[in-house]
Parts: sequence; structure tokens; C-alpha cells
Amino acid sequence: MPKSSQKTNKSSGKGKTDSFVWSDDEVELLLKVTHEYKVSQARENIDWDTCQTKYSDISELLHEQYPSSEDAEKIGKDYPHNKEDITKVVLTTKLKAIRQ
Repeated sequence: MPKSSQKTNKSSGKGKTDSFVWSDDEVELLLKVTHEYKVSQARENIDWDTCQTKYSDISELLHEQYPSSEDAEKIGKDYPHNKEDITKVVLTTKLKAIRQ
């Protein structure tokens, strides 16, 4: 086959965000944390679009509230990932997908 007609299977550079599957409980926690963050910023008259640290701030808040696997079992929720697995890039990708 000529080189020009061959298809390449290169990744699109998304890496781990492509394979990260959020559980319903994780999405619920993410939305709760994001809502609380937006409300606190609105109280301070900070617009969502102009806040440059929003994803970092939300990531920190999510990590603070993300339960350990033992705690998740006790409350009967599904948190299959380690909090370290939920990086700022994964979180940002999910929030942007939800907004669209």
C-alpha cells in the first residue's frame, strides 16, 4: 500500500482521560463540589469564566471530600478510584463534557 493511503493509529494526545470512567457517585460528588465552589465564588462576585484557578480549586476540594475505599463501603457508595487517579486534567475534561 502506498504510504499516503495508510491510516495511522496514533492517539489524539488525550491519554488517560479517554479510559477514565466515572461512577455515578463520583459524578454526583464532582457536581456537588463544583456547585458549592460556584456559589462561594458568586458570593465574592467572582465570575466563573474569569476565575483562572477554578479547576485547581475544585480538584483540591474534591480530593478533600473524596472518601477512602473503606469509607465508601461503609456508606454504600461507589468510589472505585483512588483520589490520586482523579487528576486536574481528568476533572477538567469531565466538567467541560458535562457543560457541553
